[in-house]
Amino acid sequence: MKYTMSQNDTARILRISALIFTMWNCFPAVGFADCEAPTDSEAIQKYKTCAGGMSINAEKGLVIDGDKGEAYVVDAKDGGNPKCYKICTGQNSHGGTGNAELGNEKESNKTPPGMLLTFKKTDSSVFKSPDEYVGLNPTNNENNLTSARGVLLHACNGEYTKGCIGFKDGKWPEIKKLIQGQNNETGTPVYVYAKSMKGDGCPNGGGGRNGVGSSNSGLEGTPAEK
Repeated sequence: MKYTMSQNDTARILRISALIFTMWNCFPAVGFADCEAPTDSEAIQKYKTCAGGMSINAEKGLVIDGDKGEAYVVDAKDGGNPKCYKICTGQNSHGGTGNAELGNEKESNKTPPGMLLTFKKTDSSVFKSPDEYVGLNPTNNENNLTSARGVLLHACNGEYTKGCIGFKDGKWPEIKKLIQGQNNETGTPVYVYAKSMKGDGCPNGGGGRNGVGSSNSGLEGTPAEK
């Protein structure tokens, strides 16, 4: 038997369609929400203070705002042209809550504060391929255990790490490619900020004017690599 839609049927379908459309727009998109890069921020200002006194050969740097749970790829020299990425930080750093707690202690599950520099790390007790991570070296006493703890840059599929900086939403390959293209992964500045920081986070203190020191280059203790 052939069925012909009535005007009531058509009206009912239109009402249901309108309801579905309204509900769809009321819920946030999952997994696709990009953050908005700030024109300026306290984290970027702190980065600029440190970077201004450093000899930086990279074109781009990374500013990590632990309070917001965001990372900004910026012009390495002056912190300009920021592009925003969602990140996760150490489990006990409470990143993205507005009150991040950074830390340098072993087995603290906190992300270290201040200026770090990338290096080409080729072995890991957690990851199978160097494509999955980039090493981080310390520059001052506030973060001098960074490489000894095994703190890295890598992808993040959850909400937190054991102290590393993880990039969400499948953005890690983009970050890895960027860093690979800068001096073979060596010397890209990575500044980690939270308003709870005790010092300025600059190399050896003093706004980055005293050079870069690293006392734990390439060592790996209890890994934070996760």
